[in-house]
Amino acid sequence: MPTVSTRWIEVDGVVNMRELGGLPLSNGGRVPRGVLIRSDNLQDLGASARARLRVEYAVSDVVDLRSSLERKMEGPAPWEREGVIRHHYLSLVAGDVPVGDEAVLGLSWRRPETRRDADFWGAHYLGYLDDRPDSVSAALRAILTARGATVVHCAAGKDRTGVVIAMALDLAGVPREEIVADYLLTAERLDAILQRLEPRPAYGPALAEQPPGSQVPRAAAIESILQAVDDQWGGASGWLREVAGWPTQDISDLRNRLSGRGISGQDDR
Repeated sequence: MPTVSTRWIEVDGVVNMRELGGLPLSNGGRVPRGVLIRSDNLQDLGASARARLRVEYAVSDVVDLRSSLERKMEGPAPWEREGVIRHHYLSLVAGDVPVGDEAVLGLSWRRPETRRDADFWGAHYLGYLDDRPDSVSAALRAILTARGATVVHCAAGKDRTGVVIAMALDLAGVPREEIVADYLLTAERLDAILQRLEPRPAYGPALAEQPPGSQVPRAAAIESILQAVDDQWGGASGWLREVAGWPTQDISDLRNRLSGRGISGQDDR
């Protein structure tokens, strides 16, 4: 059975944060704790939560996958104002809109006429790799170079975060059924996620126009991107090599970091 629900991180200000450490690897090992965390947005992260994440989980880096306009509308998060955590702003929106242009947010859910079934989300997820391979690559490199744990987040922690996390876990050697099970865990917190997003100007008006169930994570959506990456490049490692241009050593180092085997030159990072 997939390893699922013991990895929630319960801290004030987020509702969809979980540790990826503990997931099994195909070779019999496990993803180490204190390396990779996924989350919804960090705008409301309280002081005690920030302190706990830095001490207990050794968080050193945040990968923010939101668009420049989302960040403009939401304003700086507490860790951004403090300047104690290294932030990587890596929008997955193709041709990211200029800051201040509120006519188009650049999110898929701004198009309420589109039917959001598994086929829609699968195609949308592949679009992240096609349109913003630079950001996906940079997100994975941030995980590689972090001194501690990296928190990867977007708005809900489901779609953009789900793709980057799936690529990382595939590279680490986590079995596909475990990657899918982790992706589906967001369904347990979906109501709480929507309650956080609906009052926010960046998300609420568009969410209000969507039919019930449009944001429910579906296994076929994340399975489709994993299968496509496997078919076209032989997995995330092939994508990093052929599309992102990573050297073999860097790919090996990231795999080792995500599987707990250590990386070359780690003491110098």
